[in-house]
Amino acid sequence: MNARIAAAAPPAVERWQGLWLIVPPVLVLMAVSAMIRSQVSGVLVASLRGAAALLALGYFVLALRAHARGRALETGFVVVRTHYVQALLLTTLHLIWASAWAFEWGQFPLIAAQIAFAYGCTLLLGWARRGHCEVGFGPIPIILSTNFFMCFKDEWFFLQFAMIAFGLAAKEFIRWTRDGRSTHVFNPSAFSLFVFSLALLASGQTQVTWAPQIATELIRPPHIYFVIFAVGLVVQYLFEVTLVTLAAGLALWLLGLAYTGATGIYWFLDSGIPIAVFLGIHLLITDPATSPRDNLGRFVFGALYGTSAFLLYGALEHLGQPRFYDKLLCVPLLNLLVPLIDGWARRVPVAAFGPFAKFAARTPRQLNLAFMGVWVLLFATMVGTHTLGPDHPGLATSFWERACDAKLHNGCRNLQAIHRDDCFDGNADACLAVVDDIRRRGADPGQPQQATYALARGCDLGRADICPQFAQALAADGGRAIAARCSARDAEACYLLGSAHMMGYGVASDHAAGYRYFAQSCDLGLPKACGVTAQTYLYGVGTPRDVPRALAADDRACAGGQLAACMELGQFLVTGSDAVPRDERRGLSLFARACHLGLEQACRMN
Repeated sequence: MNARIAAAAPPAVERWQGLWLIVPPVLVLMAVSAMIRSQVSGVLVASLRGAAALLALGYFVLALRAHARGRALETGFVVVRTHYVQALLLTTLHLIWASAWAFEWGQFPLIAAQIAFAYGCTLLLGWARRGHCEVGFGPIPIILSTNFFMCFKDEWFFLQFAMIAFGLAAKEFIRWTRDGRSTHVFNPSAFSLFVFSLALLASGQTQVTWAPQIATELIRPPHIYFVIFAVGLVVQYLFEVTLVTLAAGLALWLLGLAYTGATGIYWFLDSGIPIAVFLGIHLLITDPATSPRDNLGRFVFGALYGTSAFLLYGALEHLGQPRFYDKLLCVPLLNLLVPLIDGWARRVPVAAFGPFAKFAARTPRQLNLAFMGVWVLLFATMVGTHTLGPDHPGLATSFWERACDAKLHNGCRNLQAIHRDDCFDGNADACLAVVDDIRRRGADPGQPQQATYALARGCDLGRADICPQFAQALAADGGRAIAARCSARDAEACYLLGSAHMMGYGVASDHAAGYRYFAQSCDLGLPKACGVTAQTYLYGVGTPRDVPRALAADDRACAGGQLAACMELGQFLVTGSDAVPRDERRGLSLFARACHLGLEQACRMN
């Protein structure tokens, strides 16, 4: 939205009064808490119902206060074009992402719960401060954007609600005057992501979120760079923010070229601009209310974001921290600089420079179309030179093998990262390569448990020749290093110990211990562990047989993309039993979902 649109207050339609205004958000939260998946985690159920209770309590307190003062709590509905356009486009992106990543389908009820909570918080904040509140589509893009970057796991989902409330409160209370209008300082989703990212980094508790998985799984949909680019063009055309994205993309591209020219390798592992950062330059920094309104200011703002994300990636790597935080940590700081950037940009006499005088005389719409043309050319150049997309040279293992052999900076480390990703994607040979990288090339010498993880995964994949090596690695220290990681809430380590105790690899065979470790890993949010836990309940291995708990674990595994669990749960629901009520409709829907995602056996059952 340009300055002219931003300055125009959207018209409010009729105002409403009454208790029913807070009822829909509360009902949505209670409905989601009653769904089957929610029943797996008591903490998740408590989080949903607790959020509903807080909204109801907040309304009750405000209603009493308003009654004592003889006032009515009022609400008006407003339509802001930026909000409903962003809501539609972000919904489209989520649906495309869900079509390629089964886990995202399971998140949709929780996203609906977050949207309901955001509406409830918006009402309470408006009523508390002014006695009236104007709502529209605004909370929807905030929630959809947030979930593209961070979502807390079931056992910690109350923090998701805390993050939403924090961002909305910041929007309501942290404000300044720009161009004669009171407006919020920070992008609401970016500010809450920034604060909670800092807290997670400081506490070392990233594993309580799905953020690492989200950052890697965004690439799943086919042609996702083109999809995000196309969606971005709609926003750029309607709201004239092209220069922000263009400058950020240009900065990232040029810095990457400079680094490659100097070192012979790539700054980012497998793309000139990682998909999560590419999404960030379209979502996190293009909010018209929190970005500059002058063209030169927009360009500087975007370039600063691209440069900051580039440098933060390296800084986080140097500090041994997760690198996907790079796109989240600089946005609020840049939001604070917006008045300075705007003020500086307006003092620069662009029209005084001969080559730009005629260009600067164009209308804002004409200028934006010209900028869009430049962005299209830049994007085409990046795709044509394989900077973006599936043909990036960094995706080839052979490139990093040569870089490692030549002892180029980070060559061996990046090679191990590729092998590790391929290993956990189901390539057993890559699991052996991870071990070879660590033992022969000395990559990541401070994390020897990664070799054990890789061997465990290779054994899980059915490679009988890898299982003895896994046993030897685990027996080397009696499993103490892995047990320590499990105690530190590392879900993969707990899963590994469960497998070892079940099979007697490197530790004493103990089915009860195996069950406990699998259940602990499931509780920490690892879907494949939930699938195995379901089997322990179903067949009474290490724990008494309990069919309802088996199906609850299957439901959780299915929500995490474990198709065999979807199939098993569907079979029980279709047939029914004394332990499980028959629900043919849901069972067939699970078959259809598993079939759609590639499980051929499920296709025959549907």
